[in-house]
Amino acid sequence: MKLKFKFIDDGHIHIISIDEKTKKTRIVGRIFTPSGSGQDSKNAIQVCGFSEAFDLWGCAVFAKPKTKTEVEYVRDGKGEKVFEMAKDIQLMFDSETRSVSDLGNDCCWCCFNNPCTCEVKVRHDNPYTVKREQDIFIERVKEVKK
Repeated sequence: MKLKFKFIDDGHIHIISIDEKTKKTRIVGRIFTPSGSGQDSKNAIQVCGFSEAFDLWGCAVFAKPKTKTEVEYVRDGKGEKVFEMAKDIQLMFDSETRSVSDLGNDCCWCCFNNPCTCEVKVRHDNPYTVKREQDIFIERVKEVKK
């Protein structure tokens, strides 16, 4: 399965799976902003449809200045601003994922299943355990196009 992204508008993108054998396509997820249940978090995005979340790392190309207060930056020995890395998380999508129009009111409001299927119920709000690469099957790209 391959993924492609279809631009809808400045705040919405559909994630589409492509079956390499049959060439069938299906919307398996979407990215939108503002995020949140009421789409009210202006400084965030929401990604829907993923089945696995793994490998939370710092992202080497994005960082923000570290601050002591809202206006005072942390500085190193040379007086330069100290930066902290932004995060990067890998998400996996499943080609069997389909759009659901009515979830009902009796489902779990964390994993949206009835009965609840949350993987982590004790110290986390996220229903998906963040896994390591060796714990899941990943289809690798054979050749990187330049």
